[in-house]
Amino acid sequence: MMWRNMRLAWPAPGGQTGRSALADYRGYYGYLALIPAALALGLGVRHSGLADSYPALTLILLAAAGILTYAGSLLWARRVPAVVSLCLGLVLWAATLWRAWHGQM
Repeated sequence: MMWRNMRLAWPAPGGQTGRSALADYRGYYGYLALIPAALALGLGVRHSGLADSYPALTLILLAAAGILTYAGSLLWARRVPAVVSLCLGLVLWAATLWRAWHGQM
């Protein structure tokens, strides 16, 4: 519901209604490439004993992972071209879905 309201409010007066810039696509495709890598890393950490740890430690680790993912995505969008991110993202998503389908995650 919130996303629907944000879409309605976005072209309101003062909102940008132009086409997306190349930097926007670099960020979008960067997320496309980084999400399956973060998913695989998160599942690996979960299996290593994070589920048996203290709740405060879990919260601290999740907050640190969120901050690192955000900083990594900003650096990724500045350094890696959009085409490379798109190709890498498609390959990583295909590999992630294949591994999930065959029960290797």
